[in-house]
Amino acid sequence: MLAVLQQRGRLFPDHESRAVQPNASDRVRKELSGLLAITDAAAVAVKGVVSAHGAPEGAGLRIAMPPEGAPEGGLEVKLAVVPAEDDEVVEEGGAHIFLEPRAADALDDKLLDAQVEGGQVRFTVSEQA
Repeated sequence: MLAVLQQRGRLFPDHESRAVQPNASDRVRKELSGLLAITDAAAVAVKGVVSAHGAPEGAGLRIAMPPEGAPEGGLEVKLAVVPAEDDEVVEEGGAHIFLEPRAADALDDKLLDAQVEGGQVRFTVSEQA
């Protein structure tokens, strides 16, 4: 399915970004708009990333497919103040995730989870149970 979800740029100032690998998770999830499910941990992590950058209320993380010619199997994750016009918007617990249409298709019926260690966030994508 999804090989690698790569973070672009720094998520927390003063800490290095990491690549993110798909991983199964048995944490409680929240069903969102029939597309992507998100765990409570992922919602907290998204809000942490947004607030660490001083982004305005309503900002979130945008997940997009990489441009043509980029290595296959990855997604790009960037901080976004507002969603693009054609983005799907996923909201949970005050966290906002903006899904570019091709990424929304790829993440249909997937689960987004996160772990925070030492100020770094590691997002994982797995199949919904």
